[in-house]
Amino acid sequence: KCVRSFCSTSKTIPFKLTDIGEGIAEVELMKWFVKEGETINAFDRLCEVQSDKATVEITSRYAGLITKVHHAEGDIVKVGSTLVDIQQKVSTPIQLVSPQNNSTPPTSSSKLQHPSQQIKQHQPVINQNPTTFQDSNPHGTVTTPAVRKLAKENNIDLRLIKGTGPNNRILKEDILNLISSSPTPQKTSPSSPTPHTTPNTPPTVSTSSIPRPKAHSLNSNGIQRVPIRGVKRLMLQSMTKALQVPHLTYGDEIVMDNLITLRELMNSEFTKRFASNGSQKQKSLSYLPLFLKITSVCLQSFPILNATLSEDLTEMLYHSSHNIGVAMASPQGLIVPVIRDVQNKSVFEITQDLNRLMGAAQSNTLNESHFTGGTFTLSNIGSIGGTYMVPVVVVPQVAIGAFGKVQVVPRYTSNPLSGNSTPQPVSIMNVSWSADHRVIDGATMAQFSNQWKLLVENPSRMLSDLR
Repeated sequence: KCVRSFCSTSKTIPFKLTDIGEGIAEVELMKWFVKEGETINAFDRLCEVQSDKATVEITSRYAGLITKVHHAEGDIVKVGSTLVDIQQKVSTPIQLVSPQNNSTPPTSSSKLQHPSQQIKQHQPVINQNPTTFQDSNPHGTVTTPAVRKLAKENNIDLRLIKGTGPNNRILKEDILNLISSSPTPQKTSPSSPTPHTTPNTPPTVSTSSIPRPKAHSLNSNGIQRVPIRGVKRLMLQSMTKALQVPHLTYGDEIVMDNLITLRELMNSEFTKRFASNGSQKQKSLSYLPLFLKITSVCLQSFPILNATLSEDLTEMLYHSSHNIGVAMASPQGLIVPVIRDVQNKSVFEITQDLNRLMGAAQSNTLNESHFTGGTFTLSNIGSIGGTYMVPVVVVPQVAIGAFGKVQVVPRYTSNPLSGNSTPQPVSIMNVSWSADHRVIDGATMAQFSNQWKLLVENPSRMLSDLR
């Protein structure tokens, strides 16, 4: 007769940084949520990383013990590198041979063998149902940490769900639909060890905290060397690439009086709309949503300015959607999230999008989808100060605009009756446009600016072009 038992052993899994987005080869490790010696569950947060497009939280697909952390906060980590080592328990079957109940002495082949000898004779069999949430997709289930958390809270195995999003991405609605179809889901309690399971003593690991970057002290010359990290590193890379492009810059002076009057008329309606939508932060309509809409109207006449250059510089890619990036300050530095399909949105809808992006920027919850796909960029630097600037094109886009602050200055106006010119106070704003001079000539930029100036100074003209 044979008695089958199980011996609990362990294996170490190197958890690697997988591809988190198209074209991303490396990330900066911003923060660790775990340290060596900690036990984690599947879907627990491991770390926060930042690419040149977004900040992403990396979650674990495995449950187990963190035995080693491979990188310190602030390190640059290549895609495919190991982040942590995770130790898991696995069950190895042991077959014990019991003696026969007869008078014949057992032969050497039927003698009871020590379990350690049995282990040597049998290869370990990995538990086919480990406490992990491996993905059916070899590259991992395509979803977000929020969806993973929802699935975990409802005891749902993501391997069993076919996503309805792009590239079979599992959406939140997929989880909710599954929950609604099973009104009384049975939650499973944590599994207890089987009667034949041999307890396994966890190995001794270092309980020291995660590696930290070295402190930066002054050298003998009074100079402190500090690595460039975070948004500054990304801005350095982006601007280095942009300044390889020959720029042309065109500026003009805009009379804002009529747009100021229009904005004042719209403010009462906007206050009512935002109050009815539960928004308490929006006190009044700013100029930026109006500038975005006017820019979109002008891009309809100048589609080349809404184009991007192909990577091999052999084609211009014309875009039907006006996905306009807005440069804004955040606690992390300068960022440029994108407002999509401006050509199809009202000024009210653009304002709502701006508010959401600004709120997400302040809470550092913007992700890759907020930064990709831009076709044109605007910078409202005048909200901080200054009258002139030379904006830098965001590659592979071909044009960008920047606005100075609105100021009241004297300007001579002619009296049509007397023909005399008299000084009058006028609200003036300076606008600057930069373009990739390899594909955009000065005449095109000037004509675009003239149309933009015409619509800002006479906003009623824009009605004929609105859709």
